[in-house]
Amino acid sequence: MDTNKERRKNKSAEERKLLLKSARTATARARKESIALNLPVQVISNGKLIERLPNGEIRVIKKIEKIKSNIPDLKKGMTICLKPKD
Repeated sequence: MDTNKERRKNKSAEERKLLLKSARTATARARKESIALNLPVQVISNGKLIERLPNGEIRVIKKIEKIKSNIPDLKKGMTICLKPKD
């Protein structure tokens, strides 16, 4: 049984790597297309939502504040059920 768990764990890690690579590729492609079409590009940098205009101007749209979770013992990778309790 340990080998099945190991296989699933390895497969899951490989799928995560592929998903990350796909997301990075899609992001880079969308950014290049936006620049080529003279469209503004929005990015998050240093806790701020920033818009980079085609003429090189940078505009801060808003500051992003971190919100403390009200869920105790929340850890990275946990599954959260968002359905209300009946």
